[in-house]
Amino acid sequence: MSNRLPARSSAVRIRAISSSPAIRIGTGNLTTTPLATAAIRIGGSRRTATSRTSTLAATAITAATKATTAGSNTTTSPPSVVLTEEEVLCKGLEYVHFENDRQQRVQRSRNIERFRCNYGVSPLAISKVIIDLQTLLDEEHRIKKFDIRYFFLTLFWFRSYLKYPQIEGPWKICPQTIGDKIMIYAKAIQRLKKHKVKWFEDGDYDDDEIFLVSVDGIHCRTFEVRKDPGKKWYSHKSHGAGLAYELAIAIRSDRLVWMNGPFYASKPDITIFRYGDGDENNPGPNLRDMLPEGKRAVADSGYRGEDGKTCSITRQGDSDNVKEFKARAKSRQEVFNSKVKAFVCTATEFRHGKEVHAMAFESVCILLQYDMENGHGLLFEV
Repeated sequence: MSNRLPARSSAVRIRAISSSPAIRIGTGNLTTTPLATAAIRIGGSRRTATSRTSTLAATAITAATKATTAGSNTTTSPPSVVLTEEEVLCKGLEYVHFENDRQQRVQRSRNIERFRCNYGVSPLAISKVIIDLQTLLDEEHRIKKFDIRYFFLTLFWFRSYLKYPQIEGPWKICPQTIGDKIMIYAKAIQRLKKHKVKWFEDGDYDDDEIFLVSVDGIHCRTFEVRKDPGKKWYSHKSHGAGLAYELAIAIRSDRLVWMNGPFYASKPDITIFRYGDGDENNPGPNLRDMLPEGKRAVADSGYRGEDGKTCSITRQGDSDNVKEFKARAKSRQEVFNSKVKAFVCTATEFRHGKEVHAMAFESVCILLQYDMENGHGLLFEV
């Protein structure tokens, strides 16, 4: 079977077998009903879609809708915008000027590569994010008129971090609208944090497990803040102004389970681990207090002061097997850090201030969590 995409025009119309009304999404019309069985009009031809991606979309809708009923104020109304993996791939590439004919001339794997280079994660992950933004968030936090074009614009901005005038031409959107829409959609993605970055629950680990997570600090560069200068911004990693975050990855699964920050880059990793945004006399939320008694985090030498208590670093007395285990855990953590830094908004000098940086950083981590859940994990097990 060929890997090439089926021929389709830039205007994709998907209509449910039932007579539900269609809604406008970018350049296409999508119905408000699940896509388990739909009639698709493509370039004047008509065929019935019962593909794997359509089934996955319907399954995701059902799961997301059920999830909203447990201890939440959200309603169970179905999402108004649904795209399958293939539709996300096609639509996303069209927005960055890979028109249909160019998509048809290459293998699907090349189109996936193009998509990830522009948006950072897989089309399947994005299709799940689209559904969750419309089902998991509280009603007052949902985007009222979800426009898929502005959603892709936000992903593109995370990945490229171009200035608004640089985006204006290719996307044909004025800079003021670009800024306004990015803030709306980025904030919505950030609000998925409580649903996607969750600490362990009972039964998530065995009682005899000692090492639950790996932990590391990650520094992101920023421009020097003229209104608030000081050495507190200095990062020894980038040798300039920056912000620090603390990330913890579950050792036995591809899960980001803890995210804390931003902090001034001068704050040591071990201080963040112990006290969060507070200090010894008034600690804030911190990872040390989250670890159950007898459990430890695998860490690098920056956490030496907690070694043998709540952290465990590589020591000379460790057996070869333990040394290898810790090395793999730390390498796996670095893989995730490198995925974060693949988004230019986290890897270059940030222009938009501390609060917006936190929004962008957390959104990127949430997108990567979706990516890990949908076939793009951390490459190896510990």
